[in-house]
Amino acid sequence: MAIKLCLDELIPGATHFRWGEFLYLPQWGVHAFPPLEVYLNLVQTASKLHWIREYFRRPVLVTSGYRPAKYNVEIGGSRYSCHIKGMAVDFQIPGVAPDEVRVQLLPLLDHLSLRMEDLPGASWVHIDIKEPLTNGKRFFKP
Repeated sequence: MAIKLCLDELIPGATHFRWGEFLYLPQWGVHAFPPLEVYLNLVQTASKLHWIREYFRRPVLVTSGYRPAKYNVEIGGSRYSCHIKGMAVDFQIPGVAPDEVRVQLLPLLDHLSLRMEDLPGASWVHIDIKEPLTNGKRFFKP
């Protein structure tokens, strides 16, 4: 089954984000076109980021969305990265330090059904839609 996709098209349920933002691979300077199941995950991931944008009432810059496995290895991503399945996004909110974004999102993780990496000092925030492990931790060390 072929998918017709316009990179400038808005992602359903995420009226502030376009497919091109979530599919761009900056190190390679190209867009990736994943299998269908990844698109379905990206819709869910983008909808969570949409909610975060509304919460902060500021634009959000996607720094990394979907990553093909080969690309993920090349940039030093985790072997089991949720980015490979379209279940994660890294982002920045201009004018708000990433550590502050994490502080404000931490109490909302359960409500949003999100996990977030505990990376103090990182220049981005990572969220994903993967269910927490049996320990229930939504704030985790990568």
